[in-house]
Amino acid sequence: MRKAGQLFIILLAIVAAGYLLASEQPAVPFVFHLSPVPLFYELAIGYLVSLIFWVLVVLLPDIQRRRMLRKSLEERYRYFRRGIVDALLSASEGTYELDKRDKLTEPAEFRRYFSENDDEKWYAALNGLQSNRIQLDELLLEIEIFYEEITYVLNNADVMDDEIFAFFKRFSDNIFRLRRDPVNRYDQVKYLGQFVWSIMALWSVIDGQLKQDIVKKMISKI
Repeated sequence: MRKAGQLFIILLAIVAAGYLLASEQPAVPFVFHLSPVPLFYELAIGYLVSLIFWVLVVLLPDIQRRRMLRKSLEERYRYFRRGIVDALLSASEGTYELDKRDKLTEPAEFRRYFSENDDEKWYAALNGLQSNRIQLDELLLEIEIFYEEITYVLNNADVMDDEIFAFFKRFSDNIFRLRRDPVNRYDQVKYLGQFVWSIMALWSVIDGQLKQDIVKKMISKI
């Protein structure tokens, strides 16, 4: 539910509760006394009872469901970043230490590591993906799993915030095009590399270097 709708419901609840308090006999201390109008009195009681029922049956379960979906997406995003680093290190080095992988999931470390010596390790990873279809498919699989998780959350979390919904729709569209768009498939590693760098290194072709992880930020707002 949008914030405007929530505020309207709260406002009506305050009005209804205030009317009931002001209609009590004797008057509640510090509350202006009103002569109760039967119709309004019954409407106020009915609204508050319905509100309590709505909170218990609809609102609280919805909050719990959104919290569960948000937590699941946050966890999947962490696995997504690990999977990306796994694929890149496997393509460029073959073997590596797990501590190194976990360290490189951090944007600053990712940029530093793959930017050393004029992006030598970054190009080594891309060349490794280009020459090894299995590793390339593993990377695409990690991306598609995250894509499926985003789709599931959008279909079940009832996201009413236009900014969040639009962001994840654009994000999902970009993932979908990585494998299906003929232009991307012609030089798949090139476009895949651009997508991976933008996510892992927090880089935007429009805004340049970003100060915060926009994907993580949007997930937290679901």
